[in-house]
Amino acid sequence: GDQACAPNQVCRQSDGVCVLVTCLDDATLCDAMTCESGNAVCNNMGVCECEPFCAGGCGEGEYCCLARNACETAPPACAAMNCEPGYELAVTQEGRVDEERCVRTDVECSCVEIDPLPLGKIGRFSDFVVVDGVAWSSAYDDTNGDLVVGRYDSVEGFRFTWVDGVPADGDIEGAPSGPRGGIKDRGEDVGRYTSIAAGPDGALHVAYQDVDNEALKYAHGVKDGDGGYDWTTITLDDAGGAGRWTSISVDARGVPGIAYRVESLEEGEGFVSQVRYVLAKNAAPAAPADWNAPFVLQSVALPARDPETGSYPEGTGLHTSQTRDGAGNPVVAWYDRTNASLWWSRLEDAGFSAPEQLGGWGHPERDRDMGTNVDLVIDAEGNSHLCLQDGLTDSLYYLSPELGRWEWVDDGVRVGFDDREHSVHVVGEDCSIRFDTNGQPLIVYQDSTSQDLVLARRLDAGPDGEGSWTWSVIRGEEATYRGAFGFYAKARVVGPEVWIQHFFYDNTQSPNVQGLELLTRPL
Repeated sequence: GDQACAPNQVCRQSDGVCVLVTCLDDATLCDAMTCESGNAVCNNMGVCECEPFCAGGCGEGEYCCLARNACETAPPACAAMNCEPGYELAVTQEGRVDEERCVRTDVECSCVEIDPLPLGKIGRFSDFVVVDGVAWSSAYDDTNGDLVVGRYDSVEGFRFTWVDGVPADGDIEGAPSGPRGGIKDRGEDVGRYTSIAAGPDGALHVAYQDVDNEALKYAHGVKDGDGGYDWTTITLDDAGGAGRWTSISVDARGVPGIAYRVESLEEGEGFVSQVRYVLAKNAAPAAPADWNAPFVLQSVALPARDPETGSYPEGTGLHTSQTRDGAGNPVVAWYDRTNASLWWSRLEDAGFSAPEQLGGWGHPERDRDMGTNVDLVIDAEGNSHLCLQDGLTDSLYYLSPELGRWEWVDDGVRVGFDDREHSVHVVGEDCSIRFDTNGQPLIVYQDSTSQDLVLARRLDAGPDGEGSWTWSVIRGEEATYRGAFGFYAKARVVGPEVWIQHFFYDNTQSPNVQGLELLTRPL
């Protein structure tokens, strides 16, 4: 009966549940209620009452729950809703409290991404390739020790994807769509010495160093249909500190091959450094079994397992650079620091040819320390063209063995620089060689003394066959210091333009700014 119900409630006969009686449409319904004080009345909320609900009034932040005739704190909006890591609850519509049922109604809620993690410092050890008119860059995330690949847009700049180095089981503390998928925890240190190439199907191939495990790694990117790539990563060689100075290329089928340095291997009673080359068996290698055993192009003895050195390590395999000849076979050039020499080798029927010295101590024509920062390309006629730094003068040279060219591109002499009559700069770091629309070589490189990005172009040869070169500063010529430019410089010719990528530092701002920049210049 009603005596078992709270004041202002009646027992519904059909199920024995105590309910309120609403009278909004018919006030006479209250006449059926039995009250100790007489007849019930229809209050201004359209509910029959024998006595006022919450007669004493409710405090601040409370409302009167009619079903329990009690003052209660208003239930929070979306209290029962949970969001995935990296998202937080957002109330888009507060709704209202239904005092009769003591619930909040008409609420609208959603899960929104939290703020992204900071981008970090990205761009050292970088390379880039152009696919269907779009530049894709491989680079190292210094802040977190990751391999990243970025798509360049002239409006938005670089949009990076974290390919390797982010721990899969890390806690998500930032927006999942932002840097590192929101994972702040550090993983293994990977992503230095990157080199990137693209296959005929647009697939991306990246070679890089696993720093923590001193190994060569490879990443394969397949188009995902949404303008990005799905990635697979593989360790290819973990012997002797492999993976520095990688250089990757693909043949006409898209089959990749990687040249790289091995730091120090025990051999007999001593130690050697090596230049190695590993060639895939197909265009989409997804496991180590999809790669052939490495070729050894050169071994050079070391005085110790880890000899003390200066800027560059002892041994061979520094600054490896490769390209493909007309038959699609790889041709590799590199610098041997121990013997201060430039070497090259090419893949033939059964393996790579014996290393041939192009210059360095003991060479009959170019008897000097030469070969650092070497870069190699081959033209349509099969002639090779190399840019390199001369260790004797710290200047930039151009070499074409088949054409008999050995030309001084930039001697480093600067007139009127820094209020001096003349000065000699270190030039040629990170040189990158390509061909202009006339088939003449062009070279981008760094002036390391003034920290400028420079473009040099070869002019038509004179009667003696000797070519002349002209150079101009692309970034860094400002009268007032704006930053340091030209690190990891790379050039790619796209139609009537040369696209130039480099890494820069700008310490005039606080905090300092550093990153990748991509420039275009008409040819």
